[in-house]
Amino acid sequence: MGRKPKKKDIAEYLWHSEPTKINATNDNWRIRYGYLDSEGKEHQTTETVNNERAKNQFLSYLLLREKEHKAAKGTTVASKVDKTEIETVEQLLYAYAEHTKYLHTIGDRYGWDEGTYRANIGKIRNYIVPVFGSFPIWKITRVDMRQGFKDMLQLPQANGNHKANGARVSQRTVYDCKKIISRAFKYATDDLELITENPMLGVTVKQPKSSRREVWTEEQFNFAYDNCSDPQLKLLISLMVALSSRIGECLALTWSDVYDNEDKHEPSYIRNYKELTYRTEKFIKETNGRGILKVFDQVRSTRPDAKRRAVFHVTKTEKEIEAKTDRIYIAPEVIFMFRDYRLVQNQHKQLAGDSYIDDDLIFAHEDGTHISSQYADDMFRSLYEPLGLPKVDLYSLRHFSITKKLDYNKHDYVSLAKDTAHRQLSTIQDYYETPEDSVRIDTAKAIGKFLSRSGKSDSESKATISLADEDFAKKLEEVASDSAGKQMLEFAIAMYEKNNSGN
Repeated sequence: MGRKPKKKDIAEYLWHSEPTKINATNDNWRIRYGYLDSEGKEHQTTETVNNERAKNQFLSYLLLREKEHKAAKGTTVASKVDKTEIETVEQLLYAYAEHTKYLHTIGDRYGWDEGTYRANIGKIRNYIVPVFGSFPIWKITRVDMRQGFKDMLQLPQANGNHKANGARVSQRTVYDCKKIISRAFKYATDDLELITENPMLGVTVKQPKSSRREVWTEEQFNFAYDNCSDPQLKLLISLMVALSSRIGECLALTWSDVYDNEDKHEPSYIRNYKELTYRTEKFIKETNGRGILKVFDQVRSTRPDAKRRAVFHVTKTEKEIEAKTDRIYIAPEVIFMFRDYRLVQNQHKQLAGDSYIDDDLIFAHEDGTHISSQYADDMFRSLYEPLGLPKVDLYSLRHFSITKKLDYNKHDYVSLAKDTAHRQLSTIQDYYETPEDSVRIDTAKAIGKFLSRSGKSDSESKATISLADEDFAKKLEEVASDSAGKQMLEFAIAMYEKNNSGN
């Protein structure tokens, strides 16, 4: 992250995140934003402001500068929406929903894929429109917004995949609706320029706590990994850990994405810029196939009127690909696994003969057809269930991988964000990192050493604290926080070495 940039060092502002409140006891806010320096290099940093007025002023400044950047580069997304037809919040929401489909086709992180689009349209229709839909977009205020979210909690749940049981709308649903409305009004102010001020600025909704995903310990992972005899599954598990990728991204890998440079004595890497997913023919037609690199011939159909096809869909923008952010470096051991597995796949090709469908896929059935994420999860389940291991899915290996990488790279969140494709570092810390108790206990013991050494004087050399006392170590372990544990450990070790350097 480096030092805080001065305004003269910033050539162009690129993006910014939603403001987050630092804690509930004061009015301090944190805003993360990206910018280009005078040499054209992209950076990101955080601005902290100590009141709501300063927050809104800084956001207005960022919006203005970002708009100038878009105008200069010609990157403002052209909308098919007739701006003159948008007068109410309901009209704005449906216009924004169509806009997100386009964003998804160009790999924008704010785009909605087909499943997300259907789910969010349901939230708009069932919850947002009944509360806010009739408001003119230029008349609605922050007061209306705050009251509306309170009223939304009193609405009954709508029928979805499951029949509603008469319960009220959950806090999670209201929070999701708040995110949709915030983005819609940002679209109205920045892209369509229908209104000058975003009425959602400063409006907050309580964010429900997310439960931690079940993740194996290192011992459990090693036990499963050592007992895996299927070469395809073992390679898939290895890549989930080596790349920290999503399952769809791993299943979309082709041999042309692997750059084996071991014989050249250069770093080997994999290009990760697409995912294997499913789209209905209707959705493909509506988006004119934008963002789809390949449509597979096999049809996955749940009913005659809803045919779904497997596709390769881009997950990176052209700018990100040009900046080589789609590269993930891999170790020689992983390259050797690729070489061994390709020999296995070549045997399948010889046995299948002309019936083999060669789409250059790394993970494929014996006839060359693609494998689905459900099939991969079933393979994974057949491995760990007989071993008596806790129930997890393949996606949990992404969490496991991120935790191990943070341990190895000394909590370098910036470099890890490039592997995981997360722009906001807080996402990694809040949702993926799983602190291990062994690290926290080691931290507690290091703090104990620091305290015992710092508390000594020449006349009190006999006053020591015994770290062999397990109860004491546990008490210290409880004091050490998860987020600050690593920094405390490094600080304690540095102070301990400093105090002992003169002995």
